[in-house]
Amino acid sequence: MIDSQTRLDTTYAAGMIMHYKCTLINIDSDQVDAGLFHTELKSQLIKSVKADKSMTFVVNNGVIIVYYYYGKNGVLITSCRLDAASFGME
Repeated sequence: MIDSQTRLDTTYAAGMIMHYKCTLINIDSDQVDAGLFHTELKSQLIKSVKADKSMTFVVNNGVIIVYYYYGKNGVLITSCRLDAASFGME
């Protein structure tokens, strides 16, 4: 569990892209304003990655991180792609 509302289902790497699939365990996708959720999520993910030196190292070395968030009904809410530009590290 990432927190009391979010489950990390799987992670995998494909080339220089790391993928994280997460599920909001108590909310259906149609109960979420996807645009607002995406905006807030991206801000939080950037702060989280910046605070983790190992993740900062990964991004600084050209790895792209993509997070996928699903509702409890299995329907995608949003995906969020983070790369060096997301952190002003181009």
